[in-house]
Amino acid sequence: MLLHQMQYKRDLEKVRRWCIRSKLDGWKITDICKYVYISIMSFYRYWKRYKKEGLDGLKDRSKRPHTIHRTDKKVEQKIVQL
Repeated sequence: MLLHQMQYKRDLEKVRRWCIRSKLDGWKITDICKYVYISIMSFYRYWKRYKKEGLDGLKDRSKRPHTIHRTDKKVEQKIVQL
């Protein structure tokens, strides 16, 4: 299976692993990105995650917000008074 076909099938973890392996094998980053149709910024995001967390860093991550923004209690009370 060609790598660009893997990407279209949403098997992105394999594509990420291939990108990292290719970089370690001496491929130019621009050639890697052209081959699998990703941006250079995406490659460097994968590379940074790989350097920090190893292969586990290449797994899919949640896109949901990880912080909850709450209204200040004073503002909430003023709204309720209206």
